[in-house]
Amino acid sequence: MRLASNKNDPQLYYAVKSIELKSFKRDVKKLEEEMGILQTTDHPNIIKFHESYIDERFVHIVMELCRGGEFFDHIIAKKRFDEQHTKQYLSQMLSAL
Repeated sequence: MRLASNKNDPQLYYAVKSIELKSFKRDVKKLEEEMGILQTTDHPNIIKFHESYIDERFVHIVMELCRGGEFFDHIIAKKRFDEQHTKQYLSQMLSAL
């Protein structure tokens, strides 16, 4: 994951994920379809997809930048959640689904 800024507004940042095309083998069409679905997804608990670029070697996916870290890392660091936090997190995940 890399950090990128907007040319027109340098204070606006995005996360860019680059994935090698060879990892998709023959499923590039399926990848394009899935990115089309992501473009229509709008939910407060799902990272916003902005755009994508495909070059000869990589698919570059530009997304909303979330600085809070990975949820899995929070689980590992905390080791235990109380019932209130567990309900809150589960509610957010189920809402996104």
